Amino acid sequence: MRTRAIAALALTLACCGEDPEPPAQSDVVDVSVNDTIASFDTGPDVRPDTAVTDAARDFGTVDTPVDSEVDAELDAEPATDTDEDAPPVEGVATIGAEGGTIETDYARLIVPAGALGRSTELRIEQGRADLLPFPDGFLSASEMVGFFPEGQVFSEPVTVALRMDGSNSLGMQIWWSPTTLAFWGSEETELEGDWAFADVEHFSQGFVGRPDGAYCGDDVAEGAEECDADDLRGLNCLDFDLTGEAATCLNDCTIDLGGCTDPCAGVVCDDAPAPACRTDVRVSFSGEGTCVGGTCLYTEETEECGLGACFGGACVRTPNVGDLVISEFLVDPDGEDAPSEWFEVVNISPLRVYVGGLLITDDGSDRIEMPDGTWLESGSYSLFAGSEAAVPGGRAIDWNLLGGFSLNSSDAIEITYHDRVIDRVEYDLTWAVEPGAAQSLSSGETSASANDDSAAWCNAFSDYGAPPNTGTPGTRNPRCAVCGNGATEAPEECDDGARVPGDGCDEFCAIEPDLCLGVVCDSPPREECASDTSIRQWTGSCDSHTGACSYVPAIVDCVEGFVCVLSECRPGIVPGAVVISEVMVIPQGGNSQEWFEISSFSATPLDLSGMTISGGSRAEGFTVPFGTVLPANGALVFAASAAAAAGSITAVWTDTGSFEFSEGGDAVELTYGGQRVHRVAFGPGWPIFLSRSMQREDSKPFEEFETSNGWCLPEVLYDPANAGTPRMPRHDCPLCGNSVVEVDEDCDDGNLTDGDGCSSDCRLTE
Repeated sequence: MRTRAIAALALTLACCGEDPEPPAQSDVVDVSVNDTIASFDTGPDVRPDTAVTDAARDFGTVDTPVDSEVDAELDAEPATDTDEDAPPVEGVATIGAEGGTIETDYARLIVPAGALGRSTELRIEQGRADLLPFPDGFLSASEMVGFFPEGQVFSEPVTVALRMDGSNSLGMQIWWSPTTLAFWGSEETELEGDWAFADVEHFSQGFVGRPDGAYCGDDVAEGAEECDADDLRGLNCLDFDLTGEAATCLNDCTIDLGGCTDPCAGVVCDDAPAPACRTDVRVSFSGEGTCVGGTCLYTEETEECGLGACFGGACVRTPNVGDLVISEFLVDPDGEDAPSEWFEVVNISPLRVYVGGLLITDDGSDRIEMPDGTWLESGSYSLFAGSEAAVPGGRAIDWNLLGGFSLNSSDAIEITYHDRVIDRVEYDLTWAVEPGAAQSLSSGETSASANDDSAAWCNAFSDYGAPPNTGTPGTRNPRCAVCGNGATEAPEECDDGARVPGDGCDEFCAIEPDLCLGVVCDSPPREECASDTSIRQWTGSCDSHTGACSYVPAIVDCVEGFVCVLSECRPGIVPGAVVISEVMVIPQGGNSQEWFEISSFSATPLDLSGMTISGGSRAEGFTVPFGTVLPANGALVFAASAAAAAGSITAVWTDTGSFEFSEGGDAVELTYGGQRVHRVAFGPGWPIFLSRSMQREDSKPFEEFETSNGWCLPEVLYDPANAGTPRMPRHDCPLCGNSVVEVDEDCDDGNLTDGDGCSSDCRLTE
């Protein structure tokens, strides 16, 4: 079925646009809103009672006494024409729930199955005097056609077709009168030759036409039209992110982009660009890209580099105040000044710094700017000179390539980065600069604050390969003194006048004795466990310049079968060699009387120093004290206090940690050198009783020692209130059900069944 589209147009109730005279009181007929035809003034030539009665008889919608007759007539089965040869009435048919059609030379009706609930006489008529007039402001292409009964509503839309003048069909639609008759509504219309088709849901009157004015096909894009003929509102393919020839306009005034090409067709945006820099902001790209106009766009993430800078798609460290120090400069070289002048900058920070964009200026117009991509390594010396030949070996940066610079007898050197003053040195004639000698910052004063004082500077005395000029360009400066004049001056350690190293007094007038003579590097850091099976040892060496010992760590693996405990490689303890053999969980006397026992199954004594003993919670635990030895096939007791277990304890666990049993269940675990030796976890179902310990029953198989079946309750008292056998490494408890009547048993019939004279707890019953 076609889809209905409503476009509202106000309808003037009078046919000619002027208000009609109100009818006389006797002409007023009481009709409902749904009595659509009676809502219009039929004109003075038609008697009101006749018009309304005729309309009601025709359409069955006016509430008059005639309604009952009309309803009865419509409800009755259609009359059968006794004259079988009588021709059918044009435009009239009775159609039921199965659907049907009516065709005339000016209109058609197609009723689908299910649109009607009962058989109904439907009619199509044109040329009747009481049909609605055409609304003002319209151009019509058909006659006004009525579909009756007026107000008939369908369960499914029906199709109406009106013959029209096909010579001027542009903008033409079927206009349909709704049931309220307040507006004409346009229906979504299909034009085929001389016919116009639309789907409607109720009966009204209609015609084919369009408003007299702007319409699709008038070559001007107006209103909701995307385009009209060649008027595309100035749009082309590029406005839709497409390329190719210009867009065109379809007959329905919508833009056709068929002549355009999608530049994103086949483009896969799965290769995000590498991170980049946008000034001092790092820009990275993530996620799948989106193609727009043939170009892949990716989601940007930005990171402000703060005090640093962005280079190569990464935030990098730049020099902070004091990181770079002006340490030496030559103002008055021997020879031509311009190509031989130089100054030195040292990076005293512990890190490599990025200096792209760094500025070096003076108090005038001199300026050097470091190029992008330039780094200064930690401890490196950078030379800036009037030419590469200023320092032999081409070690200097020609400042003419970076801007321009010169050193005057009174001047300044200032290093800045992003408006931060990193270092500044001002000098004048009071500095007593000698010709051919560089001003050298004493090696003990290398800082951005110390070099503000002229007293920290002196004339250099070391030749650097361009005699008679002196200085130490590109290397560490000596202390400021006249080294080599044969007189030892502070802070010189010596001065033999030779300024030659290797003769006991080096070129910096420092004593060169072997400071390591008699030094024995025998105080290394204490050895320690590097892992469960390796130890960290230290090798010492002496620095001949300082006489100080330094130690280098080395990792040494323990031999096979040994583990590292208390910084020593010791024989490991295999699982089963040491076991938890007895536990007092709920002693009389409270928590301070708790204890547990471990037993040895080794034929040799075992040093347990450093063994870790932990509980059910890893937060609980303690370390076995140094010097604790478990005798061969013997036992040791660890307790909460020295008074526990009748004083037969080996160590109090609170001395080296914290430990406490939970009455509802807990665990004891032995670990040596990171390896588990034994663990017992107990809880409900285990023999946990007040004032009686749990002890392992040695007669049971070893595999049962991890379950409650391998544990029993002792009968022997170790003090007046508590039963147990602390420090007795072997245990054989009475066991109900073993067919042997033992201590605290009345009987033992070999089972744990009640009702057979001997109960499940080995008590006699009647």
